[in-house]
Amino acid sequence: MTVSPNATSIVPGRTDAMLQIRDPDQARLNHLAARAKMIAENISVKGPVEIRTQVIAKLPPAPLDAALVRPCGRIGLSIG
Repeated sequence: MTVSPNATSIVPGRTDAMLQIRDPDQARLNHLAARAKMIAENISVKGPVEIRTQVIAKLPPAPLDAALVRPCGRIGLSIG
């Protein structure tokens, strides 16, 4: 996230944020990207902020290495 101006006690005039969506299933990626865009558009319509979306990169899905899946799953289960 980038905030401008990035100064104490000043309300920023602009904030840029990036959202990465990852999943091994292309249909789910498409659905999540469309949902994120819809949420941003709904917020923008209600105001008082304007939200613009832009796709920076659209890469094909890739499975997570199995050597990482198991430890991540265990950690997730351990923290609830």
